[in-house]
Amino acid sequence: MKDWFDSLEPRERILVAGTGVLLILVIFYVAIIEPLYKGAAEREYRIEQKRADLVAMQQIEAELEQRAGDGGNTQRGQAGSLVVLVNRTANEFDLASPRSQPSGQNSIRVTFRGQRFDRLIAWLATLEQRHGLTIDAATFDRDSAKGIVNATLTLERGG
Repeated sequence: MKDWFDSLEPRERILVAGTGVLLILVIFYVAIIEPLYKGAAEREYRIEQKRADLVAMQQIEAELEQRAGDGGNTQRGQAGSLVVLVNRTANEFDLASPRSQPSGQNSIRVTFRGQRFDRLIAWLATLEQRHGLTIDAATFDRDSAKGIVNATLTLERGG
């Protein structure tokens, strides 16, 4: 390789060396600099999304506090089927009818597929504050869409 390079005319050597340096700079940019910029941009985007989620959660919290103050415990301990209660309140929160399975007189297992996480949390808070249901177990799995989850919950009626 060195013999070949030495056999070139001076102008050709400068051209080959310049092309080599340029090629090294392009490879350096593509392999190191560009991924760093992309990573930083992605992190900034995720931070903005987290901030937007925080603002939304704070708004939901304020709404739930207002609902609790407006009539919070009026329906606590209301008699009736847990399946009916779960389906009725899920409908009030624009949640698709869940798959419900009673597990005892005061307990129910509820499964949701493809539901908005913020609505599920607001629904659970209402069940606790207004109807005296508590969460015995909960599993949330992310769906492919942002903010959408699959959930399996075990709810119990206190007292």
